[in-house]
Amino acid sequence: MYYRVVLIFYLLLGVGRTPAAQDYNISLHGELVEEPCTLSMASINQTVKLGNVVKNTLYLHQRTHSYGFSIALEDCDISMGNSVEIGFNGVEDLQQPGLLAVNGIAKGIAIGLETEKGKPLEINKTIKSYLLHDGTRTLNFSAYVSASEAAIEHQGVVEGDFTANVAFTLYYP
Repeated sequence: MYYRVVLIFYLLLGVGRTPAAQDYNISLHGELVEEPCTLSMASINQTVKLGNVVKNTLYLHQRTHSYGFSIALEDCDISMGNSVEIGFNGVEDLQQPGLLAVNGIAKGIAIGLETEKGKPLEINKTIKSYLLHDGTRTLNFSAYVSASEAAIEHQGVVEGDFTANVAFTLYYP
């Protein structure tokens, strides 16, 4: 009798049961493409440090000076295409259309992007075209902090930390 009770107890606990096998799936997806250039790994995730922005600078000039950043294209082979177009996408500021909205404590400001020659690049709209050449091609841009006209007029620039994120897309026509 003792043995039967122990055997029943082990069966109730699941001892001696074969573990149930369960299948799990992993989906793999990709796209094989042929593009004239390879994006440099250093260009993929960048941080542009805008430093400390003096509020009075914005009241006097509406914007800061430009802070440069670049996107490097490597191993370009112009036999596969001789130009690249770039677009910048992000959350657009409501007070300053075409500029990036900021997150954080600071208010009344947005971040603008421009070409290395100072031509504005509107967020979610502008696609700038660049000619390629064999080898490495570096595309230079700048970011700046801008105060809205309303914030300047009503002394509404609020100091504090701020961040913004922008994504870029490369198109090879």
